Amino acid sequence: RDGVVIGGLTTAASAGTTQWVQSNALSSSPSNSWFAANATTTSDFTLTSNAFTAGNLSVLSFKHYYVLENSVDGGRVEISNDNGATWNDAGPYIVQNGYNTIMNATSLWGNNQKAFSGVSYAQGSGQFITTVVDLSSFSGQSVRIRFRMRTNANNASGSTYDGWFIDDILHMNGCGGIVKAGLYNSTGTVIDNTVSPVFVKGGSTTAVAFTAQPADATACENNNVTFTVKIGRASCRERV
Repeated sequence: RDGVVIGGLTTAASAGTTQWVQSNALSSSPSNSWFAANATTTSDFTLTSNAFTAGNLSVLSFKHYYVLENSVDGGRVEISNDNGATWNDAGPYIVQNGYNTIMNATSLWGNNQKAFSGVSYAQGSGQFITTVVDLSSFSGQSVRIRFRMRTNANNASGSTYDGWFIDDILHMNGCGGIVKAGLYNSTGTVIDNTVSPVFVKGGSTTAVAFTAQPADATACENNNVTFTVKIGRASCRERV
């Protein structure tokens, strides 16, 4: 969030007066980020992109850090494919670092709804995490993305919250696929995972795609495992 307003991002509020603003308090890359305060009044405000066309492999990524009133105040990513006439939750398309909290009945999001809330990573650390949204299913469509923050009328007594910081918002189109890797314990429970979009350029007229994904491998602590991904000439729409 430096220089011009990348992507034509605009702010608006449908409830309350709090807005997304530029901040130099925390950022993933120098020197500014977008900031949404955890307001102590009822608020509902958005940061919205201009329209862009999703490609065969279309990925939105952003880095963010948040400390919000847990299960009460929080944010979501939303998507529109009708130029903002209607908006839908982009949660189903998030493939890395999705919503971390189930909201309660006092939240404007509604009881049992998912959102970014609580702490993203170590309160007070300022450590940004990367969230990745796979927009490939909207290939060929004009879409807009917005970041929506909602808070109720008060915060927990005596508590203060850092708010929600967003930086390095990036949209990429191309051919290739998404490589997913997960770390599991002995009971098959996911401990950690990573998602990497891989954009591949073949010949001048022939697209390439993944033809095989790596097999599962087992490794103990302090040991390494090597994975191989095979790529062949095929349709851009193939994904791993």
